[in-house]
Amino acid sequence: MTSLLLLSVAAAADAREQIRIVGSPLVLAYAEPVAKRFALNRGRPVPSMEMTGTGTGFGTFCAGVGFEHPDVQGASRRMAASEFSSCQRNGVSEIVELAIGMDAIVLASSKAEQAMDLSPEQIFAALARQVPGNGGLVDNPAKTWADVDPALPARPIKVMGPSVYAPTYYDFLKLVMEAGCREFSSLEQLEEEQRYKVCRSLRRDAAYEQGARNEQALVQWIKARPGALGIMSFHAFERSAGLTANPVDGVIPDEDTLANNQYGLSAPLYLYVKKRHVDAIPGLQAFLYEFTSERAISPDGYLVTNEAGFVPLDDIGRNRARDMALSLRPVSIREPLARKP
Repeated sequence: MTSLLLLSVAAAADAREQIRIVGSPLVLAYAEPVAKRFALNRGRPVPSMEMTGTGTGFGTFCAGVGFEHPDVQGASRRMAASEFSSCQRNGVSEIVELAIGMDAIVLASSKAEQAMDLSPEQIFAALARQVPGNGGLVDNPAKTWADVDPALPARPIKVMGPSVYAPTYYDFLKLVMEAGCREFSSLEQLEEEQRYKVCRSLRRDAAYEQGARNEQALVQWIKARPGALGIMSFHAFERSAGLTANPVDGVIPDEDTLANNQYGLSAPLYLYVKKRHVDAIPGLQAFLYEFTSERAISPDGYLVTNEAGFVPLDDIGRNRARDMALSLRPVSIREPLARKP
């Protein structure tokens, strides 16, 4: 009740005109063009965005209701049951969940080369700056894929990764490097801060290069280097001729495997909104309308065509997102929330 009164009768000096969003850098990268269009079309301030990461963002989002707390959380996974309970304990009792789309990355190579079936564990072992060895950590010695796993071809490891400014970069760290890192039991024994650094640190030698200038430059880089792999968004891959997608854990990325959640290098994208804030923060629901509009998230929408890598939901999923933006129906603990962060 206290938090509700805070929103409804706050003094003008305490009120907030600007929408505040926290959460995943990946989701916020997609939120940025939406925020700019919303501000331009509605004559409102551009929403503020704080790249806290998904887990920390949920902690901030769930801390309470009121102008000092964020309105929206962007997440690259569903809210965990423990996070939902934390929200409830702190008075954040009405939470609206909107599934807005997906993001997926592809390990692309030239069609002239035979594709390799790789796992996140193998990719981590090939690209991490340090790997387990000699009872501790050693600089990555692998020169060929066969050095990583004798079952793989003896091709030199040559990979072009995404720019650190690209949404695909955060997908790569989370879905490939961190996932592969978890497969090494010795790394799981490290202190949390050290493990985080080791899992996300990439090699700095000729085996790995960071960030092509643009999509076309990456395609040309791959084609000019036999056996090379380029890490790109699924949408960019679909538009690029002459490339093939390397399977991950035996699954080739395509519209069917993405829609059925079979392809491992994909992430759902969510917005979580405090229903109590919708009437108190000017333009908040209009922002949700913009984010779920066909002009934004359809296959021809600007989040798809701006080359950022956004993968649209099917018609049913997009209609459901718009319905949620309109109805603002709170999510319930009875619905299947994630068990772990």
